[in-house]
Amino acid sequence: VPWILGAGTLFLWIALGLGLLSERLAPHVPSAWHVMADHKTHAWITVWAFTILSGLRFYVGEKHGKWILAVWAISLTQLIFTAHLGATLVFTYGLGSAQP
Repeated sequence: VPWILGAGTLFLWIALGLGLLSERLAPHVPSAWHVMADHKTHAWITVWAFTILSGLRFYVGEKHGKWILAVWAISLTQLIFTAHLGATLVFTYGLGSAQP
């Protein structure tokens, strides 16, 4: 269903915006800076991949459904890796969580 892809892409942009905001406001852990940089880079890649995919889906419709599905699957792996980096920031380095 195309509207789900569009809604998901919109929520990715919102998540990216909130991540950029938290980068400015949240306390930093110097040992996590390399993971934070990778997370930010992969977040931008993920957002643009799904934005392009949503545009393609809107532009070509059902015409090239198998190719769009293949690109979607590749983009999904990027999304999962970006989420993993975010989880590493929270659960390994304690970013975004209350400190005892």
